[in-house]
Amino acid sequence: MSGSTLAEFALPCDLGHVWSVFWRDDTFYKDFLVKQGDIDIVLGRWESAGGAAGSFTRSVECSHPVKVSFPGTPSHTRCFRRQSMKFERDPASTRAGSSLILQEDMRFEGIPYSDFFTVQTVWRCVEPAVSGRGGAHGGAFALDPEAGRCQAVEVSVAVGVHFVKSTWLKGTISSNTEAECKEALSLWRSSASAHLEAAPHSTAHHSPLDLSAGGLPAWCTVDPLPAPLLKTPRTALPAALSGAHDEDPGAMTGMDGGPAGSETGPEAGHSSGGALRV
Repeated sequence: MSGSTLAEFALPCDLGHVWSVFWRDDTFYKDFLVKQGDIDIVLGRWESAGGAAGSFTRSVECSHPVKVSFPGTPSHTRCFRRQSMKFERDPASTRAGSSLILQEDMRFEGIPYSDFFTVQTVWRCVEPAVSGRGGAHGGAFALDPEAGRCQAVEVSVAVGVHFVKSTWLKGTISSNTEAECKEALSLWRSSASAHLEAAPHSTAHHSPLDLSAGGLPAWCTVDPLPAPLLKTPRTALPAALSGAHDEDPGAMTGMDGGPAGSETGPEAGHSSGGALRV
């Protein structure tokens, strides 16, 4: 899907910080959503995308404030996002020269014409190869002599509105959507800049991006899923229960031979999404 570039700026940090703090960790992103007026926020867990190395995906749901006045329009619309992140490296460079591509596909429900279009936003975050020269945003980036790379990330964000149904309001919907996205990107940028200014310099950068072996950097991962609930080992049963177990081998076991009270199947541990049921 083609789109218009709505924002270009540089962040004084590295790719590891961009991913780990601004996207992987829920704190910054959730605060950003709250600042723009979203409520009933549900952030899904980042998971590997089809087993591909360096690719992750998650879903995000919230109720987003409606900023266009229209008869019968509610104060908020339900918003559904699918976010996909992919790490890419410059094959001609063994250090830096790499990027994160984050694609967000968004749709709405509950407002007029919401089923007529979807919105796709593509973030391209590039950590240039070390050359001692500035990037597209002017000036020379500070170099980290120990890491041997540039301590800055160039960010460009493009937004496209895709119509699945024809409507005479296409121009109005597109212009209103782009205007709101520009406002949201401005808020995201100011929030990220404030975070970087407040954070100690030592926390704004991660370990060197050494890709000489063609692998992935250590930070390019997601938090592991919680360990599954384990059944109580039969040998761990209190001694007082051992006699009952000896008298009736089936008294202390479930249908599958596990300890009584344990469950099997999806309800016993994770759902298909990996979340524990409590």
